[in-house]
Amino acid sequence: MGETVRRLNDAREIEQSLQWLARHFDRPARPEFRDARTVDEAVSLLSKHGQGAKLLAGGIDLLGLMKNRVLMPAVVVNVKKIPGLHYITETPGGLALGALTRINDIERSPLVKTRYPILVEAAHSVASPQIRNMATLGGNLCQEVRCWYYRRPPDTGISFDCRRKSGDSPCYAIAGENQYHAIIGGNQSTMRRWRTMSDENVILSEDERSPDRIGRVEESFAALRTSSLEGVGTKDPSPAPSLCSGLRLRVTSSEQCFAVCPSDMATVLLALDAGIRTVDTGGGRLIPLGEFYTAFGNVLSPEEIVTAVEVPRVMPGARQRFIKFRLRKAIDFAMVSVASVVTEEDGVVIRARIVLGGVSPAPYRAVQAEEVLTGNKLTDDLAASAARSAVRDARPLSKNGYKVPMVETLVKRALLE
Repeated sequence: MGETVRRLNDAREIEQSLQWLARHFDRPARPEFRDARTVDEAVSLLSKHGQGAKLLAGGIDLLGLMKNRVLMPAVVVNVKKIPGLHYITETPGGLALGALTRINDIERSPLVKTRYPILVEAAHSVASPQIRNMATLGGNLCQEVRCWYYRRPPDTGISFDCRRKSGDSPCYAIAGENQYHAIIGGNQSTMRRWRTMSDENVILSEDERSPDRIGRVEESFAALRTSSLEGVGTKDPSPAPSLCSGLRLRVTSSEQCFAVCPSDMATVLLALDAGIRTVDTGGGRLIPLGEFYTAFGNVLSPEEIVTAVEVPRVMPGARQRFIKFRLRKAIDFAMVSVASVVTEEDGVVIRARIVLGGVSPAPYRAVQAEEVLTGNKLTDDLAASAARSAVRDARPLSKNGYKVPMVETLVKRALLE
């Protein structure tokens, strides 16, 4: 029996290695580097190479993903040399920001400080001064999630073919280490399936449908649910290789990804009702920021490039506030953030926009909280009621329930301070 188990384990490890080689063997370790001199040239290169091409602007996110071999594009298209995409301009409708505008330039702009102080607050909260000097607005909006299951490098001995990478794979955060994942926007029926782990919920191939195989699946997921792993303080815990080795699972429901949108600028720009201007082979479009993100990224086509962000004028007297909570005061991403733009007339709220960051796959507009505020005088009790309404749709995972009271506290603070 022991020899049989050893041979099965060896066979599974070999199969896993072959699958890894099949995914990565034909991808060049050193991609072709192309300089785009115009937007049209960049679009043409993206159209030619499709999913095999990635844009390089500040490089803050892409280079890290490439070093960890999470992304290995065949072609890297450098857009930093394209003229006319680095600007901050007042327009008849409000404000226009070029996609290559650096975060540091937004933070220091006198125009932005005067008209949109909430943008300055958000820009100042991003990473460190060194990163803000390189990072671009377009890159910040389009950056990938920070989920450790998605970013786990193959060089560490195991990587996760997660839901975000493969449509047939599960989101490992549901039953794993999910302290920093979404509390809003996930598929709750999927969570219940993972907890019950009955055979009808997990599909195995015919050669895997044996009592031993099914037992191993259930044991592994039980271990994933109950494991207490080292490294939580470093934000890099993940199930030990022995728990996941050889498992290739597909959940029957239309499960989503529970990683949160990491962009602070997106949270604030949604509160400002901004739009994202893009160009592709068919011309271009203006995408409302509220429609830009999906559970697995954004709505951009492979040949589409962001060229600008357009921000409408804010109503006179509107109070703007951005508050971000993180473990460290610098560099870290938001555990929870709140952006609010509230306009009052004779002491009564006539318009309110409240957006939450760090709680959903996309910046989350708390419409129910806005409805509580509109038409009423802003008092402590009203702010508390709005804060409770902001998290009415929250469905925390096993380890991130702390985000609910944190959101309530930050919403009240943003409204009253």
